[in-house]
Amino acid sequence: MTDRSVDDLYPLRGGERWRDPWADYKRLRDEAPALRVNHEQYGEFWVLSRFDDVFEAVRDAATFSSAQGLTPDVGSMAMFEGRATPIVMMDPPEHTMMRRLVSRPMTPRRVATIEPAVRAFVDERLDAVEGAGEIDIIGAVFKPLPSFVVAHYLGVPVADRVRFDGWTNAIVAAAAAGDIASAPEAALDLFGFATELIQRRKDDPADDLVSDLVRAGENQASAEWIVGFVFTMVTGGNDTTTGLLGGAAQLLTQWPDQRQILLEDRSCIRPAVEEFLRLTTPVQNLARTTTRRVTLHGDTIP
Repeated sequence: MTDRSVDDLYPLRGGERWRDPWADYKRLRDEAPALRVNHEQYGEFWVLSRFDDVFEAVRDAATFSSAQGLTPDVGSMAMFEGRATPIVMMDPPEHTMMRRLVSRPMTPRRVATIEPAVRAFVDERLDAVEGAGEIDIIGAVFKPLPSFVVAHYLGVPVADRVRFDGWTNAIVAAAAAGDIASAPEAALDLFGFATELIQRRKDDPADDLVSDLVRAGENQASAEWIVGFVFTMVTGGNDTTTGLLGGAAQLLTQWPDQRQILLEDRSCIRPAVEEFLRLTTPVQNLARTTTRRVTLHGDTIP
């Protein structure tokens, strides 16, 4: 298809660009299901917007590779040069092997063991804002909660949580802005801390994910790879969870009858999370790099 400009997709109203996300997605699906974009910063890339096309692409790793990073920024992998590749930037069979390794400690039974700590953290945060009137629920609960869970799960000592949260906030903010390389000091500090934590867990193993990976041995999970995984947990687990919680709160405020159902029947919460993810979609896009020419809807992606 011919190139489409931003102005083609987002018409001007009153001198300002007007956007209706739902209408935009519909126009993409109806008019440009394989849209070629010439971006000032990222150069040329293509956008797939129909479910079947996206679903097929994410299952065909041989054609749509993650190995060059998950954003259109071709320089996004530079910060990992000389370091182990994060799991999200692997293709099968390496990705399959590593995912199997890290998923062992993430069974429902193991995750349930941290529920009391999570509950206590949330209760403490809510008690702190009780009676305060209007509050920023994102800042009060939804942003610090994922960082707490990630730190707890990785086995970050309590004495190091403040530093860990600082690095996390800087890296997540950079990732949300689409420029993760803009937080180099935080990234380097986190890499260094993760290296120290691995050595600490070699000497003094505990019941946490880093200890589990250390016990797996260098042949399965090298120290460099564990460092990369810690970074992945920070960048991939925080902002997305905050987005999910914020979107869920907005939906339940908008539809109080649905909130009442969850209050009365807690068994509905688990399937509700899937619906919140479907409706709010914290991650709007993920990039892949084509390894061969792909023809979709009469257009050829190089």
